[in-house]
Amino acid sequence: MVEAARLFFNSLEQAADVVALVGRNEDLHFEAKTCSGPFSEADQKHLAEALTGFANADGGVLVYGLVAQGGDRQKADVVTRVDPVKGIDLLSSQVLALVGQLADPPVPSVHVAPMKFDRLPNEGFVLVYVPASDVGPHRSRKDREYYRRHGHGFFRMEHFEIAEMFGRRRRPVLDLVWKPPGHARCVFKARSKLMEVTFLVGLHNSGRGLAKYPALWIDGAGRSDSGIDGNGSIGLPARPISRGCLFGGGADHVIYPGASLEVAALLNRFKADSPQIPWPDLKLTFKLFAEEMSSVEGEIVVPGADLNSKCGSPVPVTWPSA
Repeated sequence: MVEAARLFFNSLEQAADVVALVGRNEDLHFEAKTCSGPFSEADQKHLAEALTGFANADGGVLVYGLVAQGGDRQKADVVTRVDPVKGIDLLSSQVLALVGQLADPPVPSVHVAPMKFDRLPNEGFVLVYVPASDVGPHRSRKDREYYRRHGHGFFRMEHFEIAEMFGRRRRPVLDLVWKPPGHARCVFKARSKLMEVTFLVGLHNSGRGLAKYPALWIDGAGRSDSGIDGNGSIGLPARPISRGCLFGGGADHVIYPGASLEVAALLNRFKADSPQIPWPDLKLTFKLFAEEMSSVEGEIVVPGADLNSKCGSPVPVTWPSA
């Protein structure tokens, strides 16, 4: 699960994408600002608020070169026009240097990106992507205050918020993933008019903490005897359950941040008069669990076209019948 601020930052690929923000409200992950180089004391104070405020919340993107106005404490400012940054290379270098100086402790993994107009190479926008942080809380070195992004503004943190963040730990975020196995092909059983497709399901940890005691419950397909390697192996021990399939890890099973674990091979059967019919979509219901993570419930639909293209053409067989 990629954080919303990162997705927003990645969507701004060129200057035209930033210009298209005119008419958009500032929100939890977006702050528009004008500035001129060199940075004034007021500019530095605001940058410190943005760095700490976004890092202490869910992350965000600060865009220099846009005018936002018209709001108040209850209503968000709206981007009304473009006011491009001039001397963009010098200003982005200055922002990059200030990033490590304005927050205590410094916010890790901040990305500063100059974005120039094609016909005006020294003008454009400066984007500052601030990820959510697990090493905070962070405070501004300009006024020694802790800030946090709420709604469309930066606010001084209350005592209970600061205390909560000092106790905050890095947490895992698990996502369900699937792929075709390398050892099996789809099978069409002519006698029983059944199509069988085998696929692997796994868990991916997109969070910043270890996923300990990971577990997956899934319904919509049965467990395949072939296993993840063709020899019956599974990535997490199977647990007895009345409906669906449950795989739960013990103390020796962890998924590192950014890593994936193949859990099991699943088998799905559906009626088919011939191997040439369009494959139906496959609906899977699941629940994901891990220590230090709230359980996640969801449903995914694997398009039949994806099964057909990724798992290959079915192999017709007439014996043994199902």
